[in-house]
Amino acid sequence: MAAGIPLTDADREPWLKVLRERIFQDRQKGETVILACSALKQQYRELLAGCFAKSEMGFVYLHAPTSLITERMKSRHHPYMNPDLLDSQLATLEVPSDAWPVTVAGRPEEAVEEILVRLREAGLLTTGAEK
Repeated sequence: MAAGIPLTDADREPWLKVLRERIFQDRQKGETVILACSALKQQYRELLAGCFAKSEMGFVYLHAPTSLITERMKSRHHPYMNPDLLDSQLATLEVPSDAWPVTVAGRPEEAVEEILVRLREAGLLTTGAEK
């Protein structure tokens, strides 16, 4: 990605399996896990959630206008995500129907607070776990 070449499904699969295994291991220890990743397609989300009951895992769909995402990416100089790849990422995106939509057009703290409230309401985050 740093070279400006989008990842393929085959490139992503081992990485997603590692993430799923890590989530599973942490959950086995009784830990609350919050993972941020670009699970752009439904099949990626299904792979991540494969060993969990629906009540054990939820997805959040972070969204904002493309122009704002581009502006923020360019200002951050991310070492791996070349801003030129945004169009391919958005073309790959399958907007989830089963995720909580959360805008990131405002301040990051606003999005985080909305996510924490939803996690608590869904019983996926208990008091004190977010410390």
